[in-house]
Amino acid sequence: MARYSSDLEREREREKTHAGDLNSVLDRYKAIIEKGLSETYRKDSWLSKAAMQALQAGGKRLRPLITLLVCEAISKSYEEALPVALCYELAHSASLIQDDIIDESSLRHSTPTAQKRYGLSRAILLSDSLIFEIFAQLARYKDSKITMERFAQLVGYVAQAAKLAADGEFMELALSAERNMSEADYLKTVALKTGSLFAAAAASGAVVAGAGEEIT
Repeated sequence: MARYSSDLEREREREKTHAGDLNSVLDRYKAIIEKGLSETYRKDSWLSKAAMQALQAGGKRLRPLITLLVCEAISKSYEEALPVALCYELAHSASLIQDDIIDESSLRHSTPTAQKRYGLSRAILLSDSLIFEIFAQLARYKDSKITMERFAQLVGYVAQAAKLAADGEFMELALSAERNMSEADYLKTVALKTGSLFAAAAASGAVVAGAGEEIT
């Protein structure tokens, strides 16, 4: 029994070490993403300040993290994937503003929402600004080694994911109005609203890394 307890204790210590290593890796990537986001809006304008406030609202950065991790896992480098990784965080942040407008929410994670802070009209413009910044990030690939074919894939993934997310939101609103949402309907809306961005984020990392069609 003592030997078993000792083995179990060693296994727990190994798990703690691995968890610490993983957290260290994730923290490093999150810092890279935060720096990238901080450089998206540098002009000292009201809209730029509002956009940075929206981007720095404390998200987990899961979507861009997936893009960078997939890219490095395949190509041993993440740098080329950063612009498209930021696209998914921009899209996610824009969708949160839109969700709060639709739900008429005044708080998100105990923080005033965009429409509560700025009013409905400016919140809509803020969401638009985040979406337009996606095009600016994709334009950074003009000086990269990525082929036109792969660039077109990236644009397609971002656009399709955004469309599917909007489709999921539209479906949820329609079913909620009818008070007729089944479990299957719910799972479909989640797949569209949430799953589409995660799937596209992973696929985009693979595209930048030069993965074959069997992966992308």
